[in-house]
Amino acid sequence: MKVEDKLIGVIELANILDLSVHTVRTYCSKSPQLLPPSVKIGRSVRFRLSDVNGFLASLDAGQMPVRRGPGRPRKR
Repeated sequence: MKVEDKLIGVIELANILDLSVHTVRTYCSKSPQLLPPSVKIGRSVRFRLSDVNGFLASLDAGQMPVRRGPGRPRKR
C-alpha cells in the first residue's frame, strides 16, 4: 500500500486540520463539502491521505467553500 493511499480516521484528520474531533464529526454529517472526500467502512468514516493533501492544496489556493447558515433573525 502506498503512503498516499493510506486511510486515516477522524482523529488524525482533526489533528492535521487543527480542528476538534467534534467539529470534524459535525462537518461529516452536516457540511461534508467543508472536508475532503470520505470513505465509509461500516459505521466508521475514513479519509484518503492523498485526498487530504489535495484538499489542503486547494485551501492554499483560496478555494475554501464558505458555509453560511440561516443566522439569527433581526429585531425590527
